[in-house]
Amino acid sequence: MPLKNICRTRELKTGQRGVKKMRIETILVVLMGIIVLVAGVQAIQLNSLSNAIMSSGGIALAAGAPANTASKPGALSQLPTQVGGCG
Repeated sequence: MPLKNICRTRELKTGQRGVKKMRIETILVVLMGIIVLVAGVQAIQLNSLSNAIMSSGGIALAAGAPANTASKPGALSQLPTQVGGCG
């Protein structure tokens, strides 16, 4: 009789692990679903925002603001183009 009780205890322990593993997997699947859902909502919001900007004529720059100029401080403009290495 003691052998049956030992086997039964092992079955219960393994069954409990299976339930815990299933619960963790279920929670992970639900969380991944929520993440995918949030990403989808953000994609839709980004698309509608982009369409709203394009339909209003785009984004205008302020008058007198330079579009593509970068100002370099004096020390940065005097650095050599190749740093280290040979030559």
